[in-house]
Amino acid sequence: PDGPHNSETLLVDSRTGDLFLVTKTRSGQSAVYQYPMPQRPNEMVTLVKVADFNVPTGGDVQITGGDIHPCEMRVVLRTYDRGFELSDPNARSVGDLFATTPHEVALPFDEQGEAFIYTADGHGLFTSSESPNGTSPPLRRAACND
Repeated sequence: PDGPHNSETLLVDSRTGDLFLVTKTRSGQSAVYQYPMPQRPNEMVTLVKVADFNVPTGGDVQITGGDIHPCEMRVVLRTYDRGFELSDPNARSVGDLFATTPHEVALPFDEQGEAFIYTADGHGLFTSSESPNGTSPPLRRAACND
């Protein structure tokens, strides 16, 4: 609704089918937009801004990846060098999670962290980086904050 943005993070809510985009900014002040159901091919849609998210200081602040938990009201987001989890069992929607306090997730080292996804059972995370030399980057596993 407020013009084009840079975004590398697409979140899919498997429960509702809603899509969410999280902007990537150098200031660490990201916005979260929803593409609500129903989605129709080849139809121009104006997304709905559902939240603002301020990335905690202390490292890189550009959101490069994330995922929605397959079973619980939880979201993980990552920057090039850090990961965060947002959770609230009482949240009514994914958009509500962005108002919760983010908890840092311990990540294995990635040269330039880009990808972040929960395992199918939600008990772990996979992370990967952008390959600096054109080779296949390793896929690494991290623990969830349970």
